[in-house]
Amino acid sequence: MFFLNPEETAAQLRSREDSIRDTRDRIRRSLKFVWRIRESLQESAKERLTLWVYNATASLGVTWIDSEMLVTHYLPGATNLTSPALLVQPVPGSDTPYAVYAQNVNKIRTNFSIKVTSANIAKYTRGETDGHAA
Repeated sequence: MFFLNPEETAAQLRSREDSIRDTRDRIRRSLKFVWRIRESLQESAKERLTLWVYNATASLGVTWIDSEMLVTHYLPGATNLTSPALLVQPVPGSDTPYAVYAQNVNKIRTNFSIKVTSANIAKYTRGETDGHAA
């Protein structure tokens, strides 16, 4: 799962656009929530749930589970509540939506992301408030 890095400029910009809620706090709470789920899993399953924070143009969210992706697109100047979500599945071809998103995710992971680990999770969840993650 990829989250905007709440400590970086892309999250600050997105927070100004989604002015109804504190986007950076929501990212922190969501990271903490998903991290708790990850830590409760058996070791073999835990390794399959990878969290990343990234600092790049905040245009989409991707949850990639096995061979399916849930892709959400942020709409500039709008709250995330109005963002469309797509379920993307693989089909043959290098120009299919699945292939394009996979290439983009790999580029984001390689060039703009930091893997969330037990050594750095506190950095990305500091200042989060108690309550439920969104």
